[in-house]
Amino acid sequence: AGVFSFIAGNGSLATPEMIGLMTIVVSAAGFLVRPVVLTQSRRFEFEADEFAARKLGTRQMIGALERLYTANAGGWHIDVYFTAFHASHPPASERLGRLQEIERDGLTT
Repeated sequence: AGVFSFIAGNGSLATPEMIGLMTIVVSAAGFLVRPVVLTQSRRFEFEADEFAARKLGTRQMIGALERLYTANAGGWHIDVYFTAFHASHPPASERLGRLQEIERDGLTT
């Protein structure tokens, strides 16, 4: 009755039904928006890698990432679906691949 009375205009947002409904709506919206936000975060990370490669040199950046991922014991190849919904940083293989492309194309030192 709480949801229907709210829709009819004589209810309150603070009913247990409305709180439950809003929890479901907000959770679903967050689930749908999360991959978009994380994709943008990974794009920023690629831009940061390129900036660092231009400043430090591509070889140095590749070496630094290899040491970092080796020390952290993971993240070299992550499942594409896990990455889409949970990873704010690209997998090591993608980051290193992009840096190797930059180096091959001669865009940095």
